[in-house]
Amino acid sequence: MADRPTDPDSDARYRTPGWVKLFTIMAVVVVLLIGFILITGLGGPHGPQRHGPGGSGPGAHPVAVGGDATIS
Repeated sequence: MADRPTDPDSDARYRTPGWVKLFTIMAVVVVLLIGFILITGLGGPHGPQRHGPGGSGPGAHPVAVGGDATIS
């Protein structure tokens, strides 16, 4: 049998494309950043009351129904 030539580019079809490597690196960085934010608490408090009005649950802030209703 004849020996195959040792061409450095002969395995080029098995290499990972550059965009896949870049995407993988970016995904790892994002996951590490999210983990860092969660561990250190830099993201602030999370939960249902973060974006809404404060209160002790449903009905804490009455909502006027109708045109003549007033809230005192």
